Amino acid sequence: MRHLLVVLSLCTASTALAETRSAHARLVSKYEEPKTWANRSNFYFGARGGIAIPAGAVGLAPSAGIEMGIAPDTGFGMGLNVIWMNQPPGAPVFGIQPALWGLGATANFRYYFQTIGPLTLYPLMSVGFLAGPDLAGRNQVLPLFNPGFGAKVRAGSFYGAFEFGLSGFTIPFIGISVGYEGDRRQDRAEAWALEKEELEREQAEDLQQQQSQPQLTPPPAPQS
Repeated sequence: MRHLLVVLSLCTASTALAETRSAHARLVSKYEEPKTWANRSNFYFGARGGIAIPAGAVGLAPSAGIEMGIAPDTGFGMGLNVIWMNQPPGAPVFGIQPALWGLGATANFRYYFQTIGPLTLYPLMSVGFLAGPDLAGRNQVLPLFNPGFGAKVRAGSFYGAFEFGLSGFTIPFIGISVGYEGDRRQDRAEAWALEKEELEREQAEDLQQQQSQPQLTPPPAPQS
């Protein structure tokens, strides 16, 4: 009888250990991901403002808009900007006159270099257009081709960025943006920790319940 109880105890312990390992394996299979571009990238959304300095024009050309896109820690990223500009410059060589105001959009292509701490540096290229009426009321469409360079600093789920460049390789511009950027890997790590904590709590409760159950004691051996 004593040998039977020992065998039952070993089987119970082996079953509990197997359940613990299988639960851990399920957590690993649920949260472990290959290190692909999509799994290393985060969504961002923010507001931006800037100033262009057209040569030969009177005054500056301020702009404002919103931005959104995908940004990895390192590597290629892309996004979209919607822009409003006051008194956008023209391009007389292409027959495009200055406008009173312009509304347009650009597609942004960036390559992110991870540096020290929260700082990320990136060269960028923006391609798009601005459209608006000139002094005579005629619509003018200005193509945008903006190479530049930027720096982004993250603080938790928020970021701030500064950019500068040459629109059409001729018009200097600077821009500042602030916004929200998620951290996909941190969110998954927090979910992993919470679910693992819940699993350990359930296992501790099961173990306590097993220990609280009455133990069978073998009958005394008959005396000769």
